[in-house]
Amino acid sequence: MARFDDGVKFYDTGHVTIRVNFPEGDRKCRWCPMCKSDNGIRHRCTLTDRILYTTEVIPPECPLTFEEGRNE
Repeated sequence: MARFDDGVKFYDTGHVTIRVNFPEGDRKCRWCPMCKSDNGIRHRCTLTDRILYTTEVIPPECPLTFEEGRNE
């Protein structure tokens, strides 16, 4: 296992692409599999690790991008 007693000189960066489907254009956090119940009362986005105050919209900081047109 590597030790970083003198700090980290650089990082390798990886990226992941996932497909998230929203039913019939209803783009809301409530349909996203990355939206998880935090304690039965509030929800959290596992992509941004932020608390979601509502699951009825997609917040501006959401990292998802959308392809225009219908995907059937």
